[in-house]
Amino acid sequence: EELAALENNPKLTSLRLTEEDQEVMAQIGNNKGCMSLKGANPAHTGEPEADHWQLRPELVEAGRRWGIDPARDLACTHRAAA
Repeated sequence: EELAALENNPKLTSLRLTEEDQEVMAQIGNNKGCMSLKGANPAHTGEPEADHWQLRPELVEAGRRWGIDPARDLACTHRAAA
């Protein structure tokens, strides 16, 4: 009910975000590279675990068809400041 009420709020229905506002929001919400990938992970070695397993050749091939490069797209690249 509260969410539906917001939809009819004149202040919100007339609100328009600038491209700059949208870019700022996109950067705030961008978490690419900031967490360990769940599932097939190029960094995983050893026995499969419940949410991590090795990146098998057939998964690499499927990713290639979709333009996914494991070294680029499936790696944790963000490090928190110490």
